[in-house]
Amino acid sequence: MEIASVKGYKIAVLASNESPYIKDYFERNKDYLANSMPDFNLEYLKESYWRKRLPKDYIDFVNGQSLCLFAFSANDNKVIATINFTQIQRGVFQGCFLGYSIDKDYQNKGLMTVFLQESINFVFESLNLHKVLANYMPTNLGSARVLEKLGFQIVGLAKQELFVNKKWEDFVETRLINDNWVNKF
Repeated sequence: MEIASVKGYKIAVLASNESPYIKDYFERNKDYLANSMPDFNLEYLKESYWRKRLPKDYIDFVNGQSLCLFAFSANDNKVIATINFTQIQRGVFQGCFLGYSIDKDYQNKGLMTVFLQESINFVFESLNLHKVLANYMPTNLGSARVLEKLGFQIVGLAKQELFVNKKWEDFVETRLINDNWVNKF
């Protein structure tokens, strides 16, 4: 299911038959992502893992629990970024958490900002969420810049928030508010 097309790339929920493209993304970026993703899993390097996971991700989307997207080249289906809206909560919260990654060879080209803007627009307009929360390690200046460009506001510093690389790491907490949220209670 495609949610956007921009600058020769598509952003979509992928089907299980597209699992080789995702496995390839994680293989190409294994060393880079293993040091920055709090939950990097060696299973990500197996096509069988993605064949099983993608249908589950789609069911989670249909059930309003999460939205797992991939940005890929419209020409060759090469996945170059992941965008995950997780822990979608309704009720009095009306928000979710954002996680993302981009291929090491595509960094510093402005693409992640574009992909996230399109994806956030979808989450705000189609899913009518009030807020998106995103955390980043204080040393990750690239994420800090991307989130700032998108209008995320710093909420604070969470000390020893996540266990990354076998140690507790601090994370900067940010959020983006949907000023056009519609109360559907």
